Amino acid sequence: MHKQDDDEIVVWMDVLDEVMAGRSKSLRCPYCSQQTLQVEKTPASVSIKCSACGKYFEGRL
Repeated sequence: MHKQDDDEIVVWMDVLDEVMAGRSKSLRCPYCSQQTLQVEKTPASVSIKCSACGKYFEGRL
């Protein structure tokens, strides 16, 4: 894992914690602070994307 990857995870950590706890409504983007996050979660992966600024996170669980 690269340092840039670690930095991305740190930025998204609060949002990821909320998604993993089953609270994916009304989350704010850690970059632009808009409530426009689209969350897709499967048993094996998670995808979070902000429709306002375009930032996203994808990972395997």
